[in-house]
Amino acid sequence: QAYPYDTWYVADQLEMAFGQGLTEITPIQMANAYSTFLNGGTRFVPQIALAVTNDRGQVIQRFAPQVAGHVHLAPLVRQTLIQGYEEEVSSPLGTGYYVWQGWPDSTYTIAGKTGTASVAGQVPNSWYVGMGPMQNPQYVVVVVIPNGGFGDLGAGPVVREIFTYLRSHPVGQPHYQVAHLAAGAVTPVGQLGGTTAG
Repeated sequence: QAYPYDTWYVADQLEMAFGQGLTEITPIQMANAYSTFLNGGTRFVPQIALAVTNDRGQVIQRFAPQVAGHVHLAPLVRQTLIQGYEEEVSSPLGTGYYVWQGWPDSTYTIAGKTGTASVAGQVPNSWYVGMGPMQNPQYVVVVVIPNGGFGDLGAGPVVREIFTYLRSHPVGQPHYQVAHLAAGAVTPVGQLGGTTAG
């Protein structure tokens, strides 16, 4: 049986096709899907670390990117989708337009997708996926706010704040040669100097 439920209807298939109904997805799965789309179809295994260092800041293990597969998408289809995601932000008809109205940098174009996940008997979960800068995509930001309402009202403004920060503080290459603080040591914030990865 294709569908083991005796209450499964064509409408259920249609709902799943656009991410409603019984669709279940995590924010990291969504970020991975959009990253795959943006990079042209290479799907990577999600990773949370680039390397492990010892207490003197020396790298003792690196984690290379792992390719999980490839997704083919015809160039015309991909470009049409990109145009739609960009217009979601730039067109007055886009559902994210009011989130991004007044975005100050035309050389740092943002694309986006709102999401409103229905929850039976509750206020919907608010989703927003932001991508940019579209001139050379570097970031995919996914925000989910449980019971946050529509995507443009709840999660969208949070994504804009994150991109506002990324625009002026781009993530750079990591700096590994920084010694760790000794156990019990206290260092005021701002005096760590160069200990961040970006």
